[in-house]
Amino acid sequence: MKVKILLVLFVLNSSYNFAQIDNYDSLNFTFDKLSLSEEYDSALVIAQQIRVYALQNNGDTSLRYINSLCNVGKCFNNLFAEDSALTYLNNAYNKLALTGNLESRQAGYCFHLLGLVYENLSEFQLAEINYKKSLQIRSNFLIEYPVDYAKTVNALGDINFYNSNFNLAEEYYLKVLNLDTIGSRELIFFFPTVLSNLGDLYSEMGQFKRAEERYLEALKIAEESFEHHSSKIAPILNDLGVLYSDLGIYDLADKYYKQSLEIRNETHGELNLY
Repeated sequence: MKVKILLVLFVLNSSYNFAQIDNYDSLNFTFDKLSLSEEYDSALVIAQQIRVYALQNNGDTSLRYINSLCNVGKCFNNLFAEDSALTYLNNAYNKLALTGNLESRQAGYCFHLLGLVYENLSEFQLAEINYKKSLQIRSNFLIEYPVDYAKTVNALGDINFYNSNFNLAEEYYLKVLNLDTIGSRELIFFFPTVLSNLGDLYSEMGQFKRAEERYLEALKIAEESFEHHSSKIAPILNDLGVLYSDLGIYDLADKYYKQSLEIRNETHGELNLY
């Protein structure tokens, strides 16, 4: 019900003119922009527009249509509607199998998203199985699409972190950070996420100095890569606040908590803490 209400409100109040967005590339650009800013309720509306467009113009077994099913599933997963996400993603998988495209880039995307859904459901074994299937495919596209590969390797690091397989989690995170970044700004933009995850791992292992180094490195790259008050920076500042609080360095903890809260207020409006 919540998702339906969000969709209705977006259609009524949207600043996007659907009459002007009448082709696949324009729709995908808008979807990517909304996904990047984590506006998944609005992105879901666009994803459904893409699905209809691809169905009408390319058919229900085209890779464009299959990719659109994955995009819809991605949005539902981020809106915590996992059952709906699985419906669309399993539909995409069945069409990939039917058309002999289980080694395609779209298949790697589909398996990765299935991993994310199962991770949300805390079904970590199924998540890991799907991530490994995705990684096997995405390894074949590493040179052309290094960020796809990096995201799945990072996800495998997360799964092993959750399962307390700390050494294996560290191996996965470092594998991402050792990738060649030449010619891939998008990969550099992803590094703060991985560095923060590595910082979380070291903090959990009691290696607080190494955690601090990773968080500060993540913050440096994020500040160089994004706008100063980007929502991508706030979580790293919060991580530093937590670390210094745990270490009893309360003046630094207070400093980073306040900086994180300032950014969150600017990007999401004044927070009501009560």
